[in-house]
Amino acid sequence: MTQPRVADDFAMIRARMEELRREREAADATESEAKSDAPTRSNRNAYWSQPARSFYERLGAVHAETKELEHPGGGSSASWRMVWARPIDLRLRADALSNKTNSRRPT
Repeated sequence: MTQPRVADDFAMIRARMEELRREREAADATESEAKSDAPTRSNRNAYWSQPARSFYERLGAVHAETKELEHPGGGSSASWRMVWARPIDLRLRADALSNKTNSRRPT
């Protein structure tokens, strides 16, 4: 009985490589479809982190605008811009909150 030579298996190797390529393309297509089928955000405000929003509001910030940002890898997200009327207001509020926190600590 003669053993098959490696050179005789090239057709089989090529066929298997083609099969793997098709499987990979199908998996990539399924993955990209899953990303594009992600639920849309009908209410962008609901996705803005409530803890983060509360944090900035405690520091006296007000919501100025919401902007849709496109990501380099695809997709997008809402970006909120919070502002203060005067920069000193931020400093005063932060100092007041810091003093309140420090006064609660046992000495």
